[in-house]
Amino acid sequence: MKFKHHTGNNGNRKCECGFESILPELLPWYLFVIVLCIRIHYVLQPKNWWLLHPDEIFQSVEVAFSEVYGNGFRTYEYSPSTTNVTTPVEEQEMNQGMYSLRSFLYPQFFAVIFAVCKFVGIRLNCYLVGRICQCVVTSFTPVAVFRFCRTLFRCRGTASIAAMLTSFSLHISVLGTHTLVNSFISPFLFLSVDIILQYLLKPPAVTDFSNDESLYNDSSSRYNHTENGSASIQCTMRDINSNLKIQKNPLNGAALQEQKNSLEDGKIVKEVKAKKSKPKKHHLATRHFTLDINVMLLSMSGFVCAIMCYMRPDTIIFLIVIGVSFLFTYRDNVSIKKGRYLTGTVGSGFAIGLIVGGLLDWYTYGIMFISPAQWLKLNVASHVPAVLYGTNSPYQYILDIFASCKSELCFNIFCLAALVMMTQTEYIDSVDQKSSSSLLITLSCMLIIYSVIAHKELRFVHNVLIIIEILAAYAIHGALQFINSLLKFTKDKIKIVVMVFSLSVGLNTYMNFPSYGEETILPWKTVTPTDSSDINQCLFFISEQNNVTGVFIDNSIYTIAGFTILNHDVPLLTLIHHEYHEYRSGGYIPRTDLSYKTPRNLYVINRYSDIIDVTNIHYLSKRLLESQEYNYVVVPNKRVPSFSQLGFNKAPFSAGRYSVLQRLLTPIESTKLSIAGKNMPLGKNSTIMEYEASWLYTAGLYTKAIERLENAIELNNSRVRPFQLLASSYANKADLTKAKATEDKCILGHGRTACRKPQPRIVIHEDYKQYSVN
Repeated sequence: MKFKHHTGNNGNRKCECGFESILPELLPWYLFVIVLCIRIHYVLQPKNWWLLHPDEIFQSVEVAFSEVYGNGFRTYEYSPSTTNVTTPVEEQEMNQGMYSLRSFLYPQFFAVIFAVCKFVGIRLNCYLVGRICQCVVTSFTPVAVFRFCRTLFRCRGTASIAAMLTSFSLHISVLGTHTLVNSFISPFLFLSVDIILQYLLKPPAVTDFSNDESLYNDSSSRYNHTENGSASIQCTMRDINSNLKIQKNPLNGAALQEQKNSLEDGKIVKEVKAKKSKPKKHHLATRHFTLDINVMLLSMSGFVCAIMCYMRPDTIIFLIVIGVSFLFTYRDNVSIKKGRYLTGTVGSGFAIGLIVGGLLDWYTYGIMFISPAQWLKLNVASHVPAVLYGTNSPYQYILDIFASCKSELCFNIFCLAALVMMTQTEYIDSVDQKSSSSLLITLSCMLIIYSVIAHKELRFVHNVLIIIEILAAYAIHGALQFINSLLKFTKDKIKIVVMVFSLSVGLNTYMNFPSYGEETILPWKTVTPTDSSDINQCLFFISEQNNVTGVFIDNSIYTIAGFTILNHDVPLLTLIHHEYHEYRSGGYIPRTDLSYKTPRNLYVINRYSDIIDVTNIHYLSKRLLESQEYNYVVVPNKRVPSFSQLGFNKAPFSAGRYSVLQRLLTPIESTKLSIAGKNMPLGKNSTIMEYEASWLYTAGLYTKAIERLENAIELNNSRVRPFQLLASSYANKADLTKAKATEDKCILGHGRTACRKPQPRIVIHEDYKQYSVN
């Protein structure tokens, strides 16, 4: 087999596949509009408000919302180091390095947009604003991929197929509709790499700006035109990358017209030579202008790459792998001068980007460059993520990417066969095979590196997914070329083939796209998605009410969009794992750095004001009766009758399996419920009381811990640890008299040896045993 094809290093040759003539010039921008409309329509549907991962809230829009409105949740990733450690939970966080792990760069993108909306008076819910803005950014990915492929393969047909595959890729489409940093950085990353790659693939004669002889002394080279009719030495990046037949000429208008007339007459006239000095002046000006543009573009590319790496530190692995693979593949095209030029421009931009990220860290955490250092320390140098989030099979990525469904498996087998076939094809040159080999090396290395990591999530390999789509486009392009060479398709038939292929890819994504209440959503979930969608719809309804004073949510905090969708600064009681956590006003993060000079109601998720085990129904009821500011609850439909006894007897809204209940009480009813709550016990199980007290003690809530421990000892005084915790709680409150009395009581009942010996922490939930410490 022998295909006519282009050469990667020679901008004068182009692909002769014939696909360019049937594909519209603005195809990537058409795809951008189509993808954007589809994604915005998707996220505006309430049934699609399910969470792919809690990080899409608590590492993005929730942080931004709290920055603008002053209230919201913060996870340990966005919390500063504790300067004065006073509680066990603070000590654990400091020992494990669980603080200042993320830069505020990504949330600041949303914060700026939220601030503008607030200033202008747009009342659209910030959760929807965040997802729409994410869709706008991620919809540029096909455009970035098109430019990258066009530069790499010098074929608009291959680039167009890659853009279509990226637009309708199932994995990329799902990740692109959720506010995750992994999908956010991809378009910026590939656009930046494209600019660097354009310069890397330039012939040495074009990029060697310091070669004065070639620029000035060789008079013939200054007017030596390529087959395209362009002056090769004057080409900018945009000129070299384009397939236009006629490009801008560096000569001034008069000289250009004179030369054009001369060429039409079939001879070189002397008038052009007579103006030799004048064009030379313009040549120098044009040369310096081109150089400045290159410097700015390459520096900006380095700057953007640095910002992306600061947002997500493991991006540096992708840049190193793809950079090394391309430099090795095109090593003959890289001179020492070009290497120095690239290092100077890209490196300077990268350094400036790192400084910007470091300054933001100093502004938010008080220490420059702390977030990438902490991220690497926790995620690379420790096993904490594997313990906290679990481990996966080494083959997890292979199965999820290449065999997620039958149609995906068949498509990947076809692309693999096409790639194998193309290795047996005789090309005019082997540059395309070099380019595909570089991508294959990048793909293999990235999959190996990420497969070694214990904890795996598909979002981590978002850039790898794009590389796979590019390789698939290269394979499909070759297969279509081969079929066309055998069957001699007409232009209309090629159009039909391309249309059928595009519709097939789009239909496959539509058929397998996660949707409300279907099994197709299950492979994607880290929480129960249908519950998440139902609960967020309920919270959206509450956000539009004006009389909200407190909200109870009978489900996990990791299924909701936080205060971003609730949009009320009120007390919140919600579930985390097996315990209800209460967050009340005044729980702001104390800061000493520049960004937090005034108190805010920023709730760190593990800094609760009270905790209730799911089995302690008595204390939960007591808390809701006594704290009557909780006037809205979101509960499963099957539990609605039990809450009617607590005064919640109105259901103004429901979504799926969840309902919103409202409590409207008269003064007499309020008094009765309050008295009933005060007469209810803290609990009737000493084990549960000790368990809750242990959590309260760890969080430094010694007053509440004392209440539970005294109740636990009253119910059952056979265990030693409640006495130990009670004595320590009194000591931490500086009540040494009661601490000594509690210790004496323990010694009297259990002996001095037992009371002085550390006792194991009680664990009542199986999945907590791996975290149990003395």
